[in-house]
Amino acid sequence: LQKGLFNIDKIDVDKNRDYSDYAVSEKIITDPAQVKGLMTTYTGASSVTLAWNNASGAKGYQIFMLDNTTKEYKKIATTSKKTYTVRGLTERTVYKFKIRAYHKLNGVTYGPFSNEFSVTTALADVTNFKLSKSGTTTYTLTWDANDKITGFQLARYDNADAEWKVVKF
Repeated sequence: LQKGLFNIDKIDVDKNRDYSDYAVSEKIITDPAQVKGLMTTYTGASSVTLAWNNASGAKGYQIFMLDNTTKEYKKIATTSKKTYTVRGLTERTVYKFKIRAYHKLNGVTYGPFSNEFSVTTALADVTNFKLSKSGTTTYTLTWDANDKITGFQLARYDNADAEWKVVKF
């Protein structure tokens, strides 16, 4: 953002004379810079936190997310901060975002969009994991079903070695 008064003086080129000390003044404000450095600082199963670098000239930012159904970007938020947490997402799903800076002076002026940024949400934690039956040599473990999970790795704590060890089954 460049603010200021810019002056124009008239000069007689043939006689090399400056005709005036007065100037025409115009207030000029450039568009905000493009948002750069878009990244995630947290990726969960149902939310992600986006962060980006300051864009010169920005008074705020608009966050857009690609609608996976319509394939169109839709504005999901406006913030004056350089971070935003998007909530209500679905686990193991790819989401795409763009951000643009804006400022207000005689209307709203928008900067160019950031490059598209993709993030895949994490897999949800296993829920309701419990020992449902135990015998002298066998145990039955249960947990809630999750159709996005294609396999499990089970570990047990070994007291003798004081570490977790993967159980092969």
